[in-house]
Amino acid sequence: MFSALVPALPAVEFGAHLHCTPDNWKLKTDAAWDAGCRRFDGAIKGYGGCPMAEDELVGNLQMEVFARSLKERGVVAGLDLAQLERCVMEAGRVFP
Repeated sequence: MFSALVPALPAVEFGAHLHCTPDNWKLKTDAAWDAGCRRFDGAIKGYGGCPMAEDELVGNLQMEVFARSLKERGVVAGLDLAQLERCVMEAGRVFP
């Protein structure tokens, strides 16, 4: 979808809202990135998702994991990764 839409509509910012598991997030984000998507929704620790979906779709993209993968790609996302990690730790205390 992104590989067709992004070049056809360059003035439109398309984004991905992915429901992922720890096993399939990389495959999904890499496919969207490689197809031209540059905006991704995510949630700290992947909390949330669709409560009406099957179990494999319940979690959201873990922003902290995705942010690290962007850094590994050499992408400057403008995120304070140290602060993000502190937020992840706090979320772990709030939602054990």
